[in-house]
Amino acid sequence: MTASEPVQLHHPWTVADLERIPDDPNRYEIFHGSLLVTPPAFNRHNTTLYRLRRALERQAPDEFWVSTESFGIDIRDLPPDGSFYVPDLIVMPERPTRPKVKYLTPAEVLLAVEVLSDSTKARDWGLKRYDYALTGIPTYWIIDNERRTMTVFTHDGKESYVEEATVKAGEKWTSERPFPLTVDPGEFT
Repeated sequence: MTASEPVQLHHPWTVADLERIPDDPNRYEIFHGSLLVTPPAFNRHNTTLYRLRRALERQAPDEFWVSTESFGIDIRDLPPDGSFYVPDLIVMPERPTRPKVKYLTPAEVLLAVEVLSDSTKARDWGLKRYDYALTGIPTYWIIDNERRTMTVFTHDGKESYVEEATVKAGEKWTSERPFPLTVDPGEFT
């Protein structure tokens, strides 16, 4: 689709509908059939992601893959009309081998990370945290640049997350998930 062609508004939105949206710098996601549009991130957000990705890549075993490449997570089975989210960073057990990967399934994601911004704060704390937990993504981190914290959620084995830790800049946090690592939010916030 070109920028001059209108996108027909309808409900519910599907992953297939996203392919008809013009290629622009906005991020398009779907929450239970409703389209969510997020404007491009500011420099601080991007710097945080760059630094976090580097910190994780330095510690990741070769078989793991850390990505900020805007892979979406297709949650078609989530009632009532499915969802599709694009985390800021993901960790997978290996690089996707499917040709032309446009989206991932929740089972392919070991860690989803969101960096808070004014336009996404409510989604990251609410919608995404809830839906990521329902689909069984094992670990979810929320990075808050303003407070210089990283909140870590781990899956409870059912359909929820348990808050494992809120780590402040200057504190080192060690975990075995998604692989053995030690991070300090001060390195990236």
